[in-house]
Amino acid sequence: MFSEHLKEHTKVNHQQLEIKLLTILRSIRTQFEYGKLLSLFYSFFKSLELSIQKYLDPEDLITYSRRRKVQALVVDLNFVSQAIPPLAETDFLPQINDRFEALGALYVLEGSTLGGNAICGMLKKSMDTPNVDAMTFFTGHAGDTLNNWKEFLTILNMPYNILEQQSMMRSANDTFICFGLWIDKYYGRTTS
Repeated sequence: MFSEHLKEHTKVNHQQLEIKLLTILRSIRTQFEYGKLLSLFYSFFKSLELSIQKYLDPEDLITYSRRRKVQALVVDLNFVSQAIPPLAETDFLPQINDRFEALGALYVLEGSTLGGNAICGMLKKSMDTPNVDAMTFFTGHAGDTLNNWKEFLTILNMPYNILEQQSMMRSANDTFICFGLWIDKYYGRTTS
């Protein structure tokens, strides 16, 4: 299946991004620090979602509209009294020019929901006073998370030609890399 091929060919960039995020997550102690993390995600995810939605087919958009996660970030930012940040600069976003690049980038966004429960657990342990009401972004789709992921994999595993598959792989890798670069810029340091 193509989704397994995609996972294997994005593994290195995925792991490098994960290391950066884990470093930040482990250092969060206060609500202010947590708000900064939420702002990081909002600025990148909102910018990327705006690029992605332009290239999705109507049938993709039906499921995509209920999967969008930016609204959960807005809710969480409000709970921690953090202003909505500006969007990520386009220099830090992957190029999205067609449906296949959109699906590759969406693979990264959709995959981010899978680790949400583990992230919530880490934050609850590390923060001085964790606010579980401000963790709607990381709780993702709650009980529907795995089903939503499987539904998305069905779209990825449709019969695409080699050029379309390569475009998705390139876009997914670029998305992992760009998010890592945005983390470095946002935090003003290298986090790995």
